[in-house]
Amino acid sequence: RSTLFPYTTLFRSGGMVPTSITSTMSGKTFVFGTVLSGVDNVISIADVNISVTDIVFASTVQGTNVKVVVSQETSSTVTKQFEGTVYKYLSITSSTTLSLSKGKITLVVPLSWLKSSGLTADKVAVYRFVGGVWVVLPTRVLKTSGSDVIFEADTPGFSFFAIGAEKVVNDVISPVLNDVSKESGVIVAEVPLVPSISATSNVAQIVDELTTKGGKNVARSEEHTSELQ
Repeated sequence: RSTLFPYTTLFRSGGMVPTSITSTMSGKTFVFGTVLSGVDNVISIADVNISVTDIVFASTVQGTNVKVVVSQETSSTVTKQFEGTVYKYLSITSSTTLSLSKGKITLVVPLSWLKSSGLTADKVAVYRFVGGVWVVLPTRVLKTSGSDVIFEADTPGFSFFAIGAEKVVNDVISPVLNDVSKESGVIVAEVPLVPSISATSNVAQIVDELTTKGGKNVARSEEHTSELQ
């Protein structure tokens, strides 16, 4: 069942505010009687089930009876899951197509989630789903308040959003062959473990030791050695 909370004024310090708020189990709907071009519109969300606390937006076009819906989403309700570590999904939509000249989202992430996910605050960002892909938004840490970290992100429009961190991909180092190994055919870079070799070791000892350690492609070493001589 929805509950209606009327606002007594249309303008407060910082910008225009909704004329009414409708709360449901899935989120909240904020109704603006008029959205003026270039004027800030302020949404304050007091809902423990929604990670976003505040939204400030300005539009380049004017609109009347504009409804902005903010709701918490799940991995099953988003169009495409974010490939990384996700704290929360959410959606922000409007009943009227708005061309934003300004969009700021303030959100809260618990320190306990950062710790359990093995993340630091500087690794967390807000991502916007647009054009079939997740695009990272400029995100910054405002402060740490008690057991939470407060973030702010800039967005050029409304859509689905993900709060989280991208998957870390370790770089793979490709083996590099030197000139001698290319000419001789001995692929030194593929040897998993190179034994310790002293300055007095001869070629036969090196080949025997590499073969024992599991080296591969070190064949006919004596023939290559004689060719080099």
